[in-house]
Amino acid sequence: MEAIMKISSKRIDSCLILLIFTLFTVSAIRAETLNVGVITDVQSERMADLLVRTRKEIKNLISETDEIVFSPEHHKIASFDHKTTVDAIEGLFRDPDVDVILCLGPVASHLLAQREKYAKPAFAVHIINAKMLGLPLHDGTSGVENFCYIDMAIDIGRHIDRFQEISAFKNLHLVISSFMLEGIPRLTESLTSIAAERDVELTIVEADKNSIEKAFQQLDAAEAIYLAPLIDIAAEQRDQLIAHINSKKIPSMNMLGQQPVERGVFVSITTEFDTQKLARRIAINLQRLLAGENPASFQTGFPQSERLTINMQTAREIGIFPTWEQMTDAVLINEEPEVREKKISLTEVIHTALQRNLQLIAKRQELNSGEQKIERARAQLRPKLSAFGRQSVLDNDRAESILTPAQYSTIIGSDLQYVIYNEPARANIDIQKLFQAARKEEERALLLDIIRDAAIAYLNVLKAKTLQTIQHDNLEVTRTNLEIARLREQIGSSAPAEVYRWEIQMASSRQAIIDATARRKKAELALNQILSASQEEEFSTVDQDIFSEVFFLDYQRIAPYVDNANGYRSFRDFLVNETFFFAPEIQQLNRAVEASDRLYNSARRRYSQPTIALQGNFSRTIRETGVGDTKPAMPAPFNSVFRYPDKNDWSIGLNVSIPLYEGGDRKAAIKEAEASANKLAADKLQLMQKLELNTRTSLEDVRASFSSIKLSKTRSEYAAKVLQMVQNAYSQGLISILDLIDAQNAALIANEASANAIFAFLSDFIRVSRAVGTFEFILDQRSNECWYERLQEFYQNNPQVRIIKRKQYEKTPENVEPATMPIKEP
Repeated sequence: MEAIMKISSKRIDSCLILLIFTLFTVSAIRAETLNVGVITDVQSERMADLLVRTRKEIKNLISETDEIVFSPEHHKIASFDHKTTVDAIEGLFRDPDVDVILCLGPVASHLLAQREKYAKPAFAVHIINAKMLGLPLHDGTSGVENFCYIDMAIDIGRHIDRFQEISAFKNLHLVISSFMLEGIPRLTESLTSIAAERDVELTIVEADKNSIEKAFQQLDAAEAIYLAPLIDIAAEQRDQLIAHINSKKIPSMNMLGQQPVERGVFVSITTEFDTQKLARRIAINLQRLLAGENPASFQTGFPQSERLTINMQTAREIGIFPTWEQMTDAVLINEEPEVREKKISLTEVIHTALQRNLQLIAKRQELNSGEQKIERARAQLRPKLSAFGRQSVLDNDRAESILTPAQYSTIIGSDLQYVIYNEPARANIDIQKLFQAARKEEERALLLDIIRDAAIAYLNVLKAKTLQTIQHDNLEVTRTNLEIARLREQIGSSAPAEVYRWEIQMASSRQAIIDATARRKKAELALNQILSASQEEEFSTVDQDIFSEVFFLDYQRIAPYVDNANGYRSFRDFLVNETFFFAPEIQQLNRAVEASDRLYNSARRRYSQPTIALQGNFSRTIRETGVGDTKPAMPAPFNSVFRYPDKNDWSIGLNVSIPLYEGGDRKAAIKEAEASANKLAADKLQLMQKLELNTRTSLEDVRASFSSIKLSKTRSEYAAKVLQMVQNAYSQGLISILDLIDAQNAALIANEASANAIFAFLSDFIRVSRAVGTFEFILDQRSNECWYERLQEFYQNNPQVRIIKRKQYEKTPENVEPATMPIKEP
């Protein structure tokens, strides 16, 4: 028995040793290394980035025992030379140290694809359009031993069709690099044939760094221009070419990508190349190659998504504009002009409105008129000097008298009147001053109304722009869902009806953008009207943080006063007190009450305070003619006693008068003043109640809208997460199209609610400021500090209310674990 146990033990040890040896052997057999030879058309940042991303993707895909090596000595750069490219390809095929060949760039890829046989695996990464260039295609693969290409499937015919939808033409100039024409000989023939099918004559314009000036001359008479990738032209020269095309007001389209459109090309219908996706495709192909699969069976399709992109600045330069429908469907670059007549902030809007408002201009003229009324009242107690001239005629018998003037006499002189004291006149001065003060309060009320209207109009523009952006984002979500539906239809997991349903959603989303654009335009027109500007005058808004850069709103500072019922009730009382102090309507009524009191006191003083006036007169006879113009000499002895009066006369007198009885006018005036004062007192109480209600209700709006900001933000964040999860589930066929539509609509509504909450709060806060009667505590930092001091003092004088400070914790999708769904990331 013991011997049997020893034999069994030896067998077990032998088996373990054999198993370990086998595992190491299998591991050694499976460990592989691929040396990749790379050929690129040009040394560029884009190609370098593609290789970097490819290495990262490979690292994530292959096992640690395998290795794919990109050696610098096996990286060949063609540098825009056809022969160099061909030699590099042949050299890598002959190089025993290279296991697989990777060609990057349209020329290198095409030249690689022209080979009949491949001694080692080879990948052509950038094929423009396999069908157009006549490359082999069998069930979505190349079907060629050791060869696979990646087909971008750029549909040139589709490009021409979409280009003509924007601007029709009969002649199209194709600007293409000499390197591409030489490297892809069939390209010219294919493009010419495609254009001819659409009754368009194609003119080829070669452009490289040595022939750019010649290309400028050839393009001067062009009707439309189609730009192929100009890979052998420096960026500066490309910019010069685009600028030259635009200066000639010629529409242009880029063949591939949005970046040239951002640099000035008019339109493009292909999206920016997805480098990350392409790098992942290359890495997967290399991983499959490591696993022993033949590249002949690899999928070749790598189509670019169609997305109309329009540079609106270029549209303005060349004078060709897309339709409204095209604009709603397109990505708009430079939608707003870089330089506009007005670029305005909220503060500038307020200042401009105050300077230009026609109603305010009229009110200020009324104030000027009121100042003159005060001067006229003062004039009643100022000296009045008048001059006169008088011609008199007497009958003959009187004129013959020695005691009268001659028959015809001319007299000139002046009168002086000076009311030294008069109670009604003094009361009128005081009353006119009070009326002027009331008019100033009326002007201040108008100022506050203008500030409120201008600020809200500006916020409405910002709100309309934000909602327009939200609708654009929703259109992009719909477009993504449409692409998912098309993919599901292609693989047979859904019916065509789903694609049609998303086409309906696309139309609805585009209609929503049109509506949002109209609302934005109406908001801009309304703002221009408030600014007294031309209603079609364009302007752009300044991007700024309104909370911190315009309004001095510090929620953390004010929160202890408003985040609980008891404190908020006292806060409302505080602002009501502020309203009674600042409201111009109350101040205006106070001046009216003071004027009524002054009128009452004046009526009571009429029998106790006299009117004192000084009067003076001076005259001179400057001419006497007719009968009696010569007086006889006074006979003696009368000539020593009597003399004829000289030609000058003057008098001066002081008049003091007091009324004794005026038929009951004084008593009636007193009663009238008393009744007016009582009426104004009742009006003031009614006004205070009305203003208090306005302040308190406005504060309730602020409280509700402010609370909605956080809630709607949280709602929007969760809705976005749900949309992403549902979108992933839909792409995997786990849920129906209705679930995705519901999730998208919920996200759209949540985003709109979030934007509306912010602008509603700001608008409500502006209305509160108007109700209180001052904007200084939100627009002026110094006044803001004084306001907080008054607030603290008010609470200190109200010991029943405690100020409670709290730590803020915001519940967001980042710190709350969301509900999980059995969905894998795509």
